Amino acid sequence: MKSISLCMIVCDEEDMLANALDSVSGLVNEIIIVDTGSTDKTKDIAKKFNARVIDYEWKDDFSDARNYSLKHATGDWILVLDADETISQRDHKKMLHLIEDSKFEAYSLVQRTYGNNLKHAEYVNRGSDKYSESLPYLGWIPSSLVRLFRNNPKYRFRYKIHEVIEPAIEEAGGVIKSATVPIHHFTYEKPPDFVDAKHKRYLEYGLQQIDSTPSNPKPYLEVALVYIENKDFNKAEELLLKGISIAPQNADLYDALATVYLDSNRAPAAEQVVRKGLALRPDDFVMLNKLASVCMARQAFDEAENLLKRAKKLSPDSVMVYNNLGLLFAITNRPAKAINAFQNTVRINPNNLYALTSIGMLYVNLKQFKNALPVLEQAYNIASDDVRVLYHLAVTRAALKQRLPAIELLKRAQQLQPGDPEINKRLKELV
Repeated sequence: MKSISLCMIVCDEEDMLANALDSVSGLVNEIIIVDTGSTDKTKDIAKKFNARVIDYEWKDDFSDARNYSLKHATGDWILVLDADETISQRDHKKMLHLIEDSKFEAYSLVQRTYGNNLKHAEYVNRGSDKYSESLPYLGWIPSSLVRLFRNNPKYRFRYKIHEVIEPAIEEAGGVIKSATVPIHHFTYEKPPDFVDAKHKRYLEYGLQQIDSTPSNPKPYLEVALVYIENKDFNKAEELLLKGISIAPQNADLYDALATVYLDSNRAPAAEQVVRKGLALRPDDFVMLNKLASVCMARQAFDEAENLLKRAKKLSPDSVMVYNNLGLLFAITNRPAKAINAFQNTVRINPNNLYALTSIGMLYVNLKQFKNALPVLEQAYNIASDDVRVLYHLAVTRAALKQRLPAIELLKRAQQLQPGDPEINKRLKELV
């Protein structure tokens, strides 16, 4: 029977580590913990699970630390996890079955990053998911990662951040197989200051990676995505243009640059680069959706609708596509179709604030206040400080003869957005 070594790198993970190690009890044959400088009880917890704990001097390089753990593994196969990740006990037999198959050198597993109401193109609503790990959450963002592979000294991670092992396996002629086993990832359990510090650290390491491998487009993209998240569009644009000059056939770079231009209100530039990206990857529903947004901005509504229909066919459960369809139908005065599109979003993600608010506003505009009320109440329960929700819920309550609750809602909206003429006007009418 084949053996598995669990390899982890950790630092101050006393709150998460026991859960991760307990999840693989009975699956792995040895545990290698590389500690990069913990000052809490991380090492003590690891030793309770009979882990081999190895101290490592941190060198601002995740790949180097990962590879240091791999060189100490003695199992036939290696499983890589972080402290905030687990493998469900129900998948242990499936994992053991995977490693008995001699045709493959590695398996990509589906990492599920759990969270509530996350605004992401690939967000998956949990629905009737069978895993208990997903129960506390509305859903997750999936990502395919190679984390189970044969113990081979040729297989080593690359890059200071967002480290990957796939290139080494593929260059050695190894075949990677996709597996349906999920890695349950609980990164949003960590406090905001930890997440902020992690982003800053990743930015620093990414810039170092660019300096050390200036002809590789990957770090340009990854650092640019951090800048986009921080709304630093000028720096993101600079890096993406450099990346494109290095790798003009990389569609991901054009996709990210289109986001920069859309988010900084430069629609013509966005259209130019997203069309280049689609020429390289014509069936990319995310870029089709972005091009549709550009077309709507210049009122090319027929083209936008055709693009969104293509995107919906390619990704029939995309919240992003349905929201854009709803917007298109709303601004072209097709409220029934707009409501239907936004309802499809809510079907996929019942807590999507944008869709719920849009449905409520459309019902208000149609003077269908009884239909608007439950939807806007649901939106209010998600975001009680959203001015649009407060205002339209107040209008709805006033229309349904609920004067005092409407006044309270408008007063809250006024506090959040003082001086708004429409809020002030409605409030004067009711007081």
